[in-house]
Amino acid sequence: MGGAFFDLAVLPAWLAPIRYLSVVGWTMDAWSAIQVRGAGVVDVLGPVTALIGIALALFGVGVWRTEARR
Repeated sequence: MGGAFFDLAVLPAWLAPIRYLSVVGWTMDAWSAIQVRGAGVVDVLGPVTALIGIALALFGVGVWRTEARR
């Protein structure tokens, strides 16, 4: 669903927002902006911020789960 294997244009329009539930969706959004539209660093700050937020959230879950096992 994230668009890593095929272009999102082949999917129905209602499926497009679902890609933001995955890391792959955010990554492909930034990658296609750079590759297709020639976006710069400032243009991909949104997806990069989302990816950092997901990473921090998952890191927090990992720390929490590790501490719960002690």
